[in-house]
Amino acid sequence: GGDGRFRCAAAVAVGFMGSSALEHVDALLALLRDAFSELAPDALTVGGGRPRLPAECRSAKCAGCLALGRIVASGAASLDVERVAEEVARLLLDDHWEVRLVACEALGCMGARARKHSSKVAALFDDPRHALRAQAAYACGGMGHTDCAARVAELLADKSPAVREAAARALPGFKEEGDRHLGKLLELLVDASTCVRVAAVETLAAMGERGQLYASAVAQRLAAAEGEEVDSVRLAALKALGLMAERGAAYSDLVAKYLEDPSPQLRQAAELATDRLSRRGRDAGLLGISHVSYGENEGYGETEGHVMYGDVSFAE
Repeated sequence: GGDGRFRCAAAVAVGFMGSSALEHVDALLALLRDAFSELAPDALTVGGGRPRLPAECRSAKCAGCLALGRIVASGAASLDVERVAEEVARLLLDDHWEVRLVACEALGCMGARARKHSSKVAALFDDPRHALRAQAAYACGGMGHTDCAARVAELLADKSPAVREAAARALPGFKEEGDRHLGKLLELLVDASTCVRVAAVETLAAMGERGQLYASAVAQRLAAAEGEEVDSVRLAALKALGLMAERGAAYSDLVAKYLEDPSPQLRQAAELATDRLSRRGRDAGLLGISHVSYGENEGYGETEGHVMYGDVSFAE
């Protein structure tokens, strides 16, 4: 249609159709060169008078870009993904930062099928906008190119909490190469930002057996004295321990304490974790895992060479 806003709305809708929208891919590719844009800030959004609409609702390029990413992510086997990814990656050099941001998001949605463009995305790690650095980290994790793992790990020390969170959540996408940077991830468990601590806990749970080795670090967040940790981090820790198999079961007694917590969310998470861990607890002894008291200045330890978290550093 003649109104660019209708084209944006149509593209967003088509993107959610996934593989059923293959016949519209050429039209979406055409949008990547559509000049319609309302990305410039206006007085109402800048002044907080109304919320800012997502970029895909204000730019034809962004709408087409994200729709293509979603279609590729749906697993459309007959689609020429290399051609689509090439066109989307071209927008990483666009003049407007929001177009570059959405291009990152779309390539991340495409996963390994867009991996050849990882280096172009990683070039945005030096962008002055924290939102772009964060989205680039997410995208690299989604594509899983191991060559980018070390650069993403460097972002764990970024000055922006949003970037540190994104870098933490991206690490599991690099599999074994991401495991090499667990030491830096562990430092985020005591980050000043709540969202970063939550991301660090959840990432450890997502890293499989390697992450399970650090169940003691997660348990330490639960053992923190009242007022030293917030409920959102405790909630993440309860869920994480429930996913850490036998090593998580070593801390069943600590999890059980939250069955009587005043917070209904924490009680529910404790119930779910207890249910999972009760099926693992009887096997914990086979791993040689033991409890360590968790008093005011103490942490947790495991007897297989994995040392206590707290005043003592981890052994690899």
